[in-house]
Amino acid sequence: MTNRYVNQSKGVLATRGALASGTFTNPARPARRITDALRAADPGDTVVVQDTGTYNEGELVIDKPITLVSATALSPSPPKPARVFYKPGSLPRISPALPGASRVLRIQFPKESKAGRVLVRGFEITGGKARNTPGEPAWGTGGGISIVDVNDALIQDCFIVGNQTEGVPFTSTSTLAFKDTVVERMVEVLGSVTGLDASTLTAASVAVRASLDARLPNKRPNNLLAGQCFGGGVCFAWSSARIESCRVENNHANGRGSGIAVVGYGWPTIVDCLISKNTSGGQTFARRDGGGIGAEISLPEKLGRDLSEGDLLNALQTWLAKASTFTLKALLVGATIQAVIAAILTGDYDSLSDIIMYRFVRGYLQSNKWSAWNEVDIRAAQTRNVLVSNCRIEGNEAFDDGGGIYCSVLARIKVEFTTLQKNKALQGAGGGIRTSMASDLTLSGCTVNENTSGGAKLGGGGIACRNCGVVVVGTGSSRTSIHDNQCPSWAGGGAFLEATSEGAMAGVHDMWQAILLEVFEFTSMKVVVDEFSTIFANSSGTPRAAAWHGKGGGLYIIRGKIDDVADLHVEIAAFPRNVSRNIGFSKLLIGKPAPKGITVVTKITDQIALVDLKKQVDDGDLDVPKHLGLSFRHPFANSTTFTYDGT
Repeated sequence: MTNRYVNQSKGVLATRGALASGTFTNPARPARRITDALRAADPGDTVVVQDTGTYNEGELVIDKPITLVSATALSPSPPKPARVFYKPGSLPRISPALPGASRVLRIQFPKESKAGRVLVRGFEITGGKARNTPGEPAWGTGGGISIVDVNDALIQDCFIVGNQTEGVPFTSTSTLAFKDTVVERMVEVLGSVTGLDASTLTAASVAVRASLDARLPNKRPNNLLAGQCFGGGVCFAWSSARIESCRVENNHANGRGSGIAVVGYGWPTIVDCLISKNTSGGQTFARRDGGGIGAEISLPEKLGRDLSEGDLLNALQTWLAKASTFTLKALLVGATIQAVIAAILTGDYDSLSDIIMYRFVRGYLQSNKWSAWNEVDIRAAQTRNVLVSNCRIEGNEAFDDGGGIYCSVLARIKVEFTTLQKNKALQGAGGGIRTSMASDLTLSGCTVNENTSGGAKLGGGGIACRNCGVVVVGTGSSRTSIHDNQCPSWAGGGAFLEATSEGAMAGVHDMWQAILLEVFEFTSMKVVVDEFSTIFANSSGTPRAAAWHGKGGGLYIIRGKIDDVADLHVEIAAFPRNVSRNIGFSKLLIGKPAPKGITVVTKITDQIALVDLKKQVDDGDLDVPKHLGLSFRHPFANSTTFTYDGT
């Protein structure tokens, strides 16, 4: 356990060849470069940077359990970057040799290395750029810092600013084999169905192929799936490490999580941090979600960590080509086969191709999911959470979803005693927070205010949650409040909650939905808001006629009508007291569209709108939801709980 020293102005350069065991252990003869001290250090050593100079080096790599700390951070009153009065330049600065030439720091051990603790404390990390070029060891993640497969690591008291990730243009993938196989196996399976003669089946096969060609070009962009380019400032890749007391500011990612990202099976802890002014998505093909924090955990890693849509499409096509006719026939039974026959007889071939593709994907996942996903990891993801505690997440922007936080693909998150303020989802859902695909959200003792969602048909100025559990709780002394959020172009000023389809992936109808059901086993969406949580003074829509669906100024709750839609359960305690003063602007009155040509927008006090397309429930623009009935108005209304059971 030895100290090694670094000083830019007083240090010496390392000589070529092997480093002596005592190199840079004398504080009077430090290294000139951090790189050299890291190379000389043994596991358990501490590398101390004595000055506050600027170190322009190539990518620093910590590949052993060591501590890298600045002497300034060890002083009796060290600078605290997370505090508003921090003065830039108070800590030593580390950046690439040339601006944007490389990532600043990567923490990644060789496979044969023993585990051990890594601490990085008291630095400014700036000017880094990570690109997901072929063979890049961390898949282009973490422009400032990428932590890969290391759990016992702590980033502390650092100012992480002005870093970025950049994607390389996608290659193309061929869809010909997939389309050929879908049509071939469909004809084979339907060949024995009574009432479908050869000519009808031939016509159907030609029409389905035309439908597939219209939506799946023979060559299409091979979009990335595995979190490449995530984390403009910091990325935790398959890592449950910790970051605390840091400022993560003005970083930019062309993947999710412009400030901080989580990729793969890790559940990091983010504590006492200021995450501000980070922005996502300059590249048109980027995944532009999560201005402040972005998480995508439950990946099919057995197919490879540098996964693309083409990899998953090829795996599906290979299985489909080899599956027995008996197996495929079993996927088209009961109501499904009746829907297939109806689509053929009515000439609705787009619906027919959707049904066939979706059922084939379900069959692939039912029999083959553990050849792509690791069951042990999925079980862990169903119970563990990313933790965000005592943070300020302010002024971040996502081009798409989740201005402050974005979580998807079974990436559960718990946010406690944290403020999410003035974040924006420019063209998507969830100005403050967006969660989907079984990524359960817990908000405890938080404030979500003045956030904006700019999406069309995607709402939730404060939070937007799809197909995930939502728990909003507080205490008498630490309430959770969702207030003064806006959704100018759509519904759900405070919250947009939806049990609907997760949609297509790689052009395959409802593939995400199939993964949600078969792999993540998500079938029921439960929303609980306790008596110590308030949703007030939010707004949806604007006085402009263009905002024609400004419903649910407080909350907009919707359940879709697809066959496999999740059950929906909602419980909001002390509803009349805690959900109040929300405003909606809409051309829809009592659930009906305004007559053609009418441009009048009505401003209403609109606490909640509930729509269940499966059960044909629509509360329209009424402040008192219809299904609550007279019981909502009893003398003890202030303690009345709003409940809805969509089973």
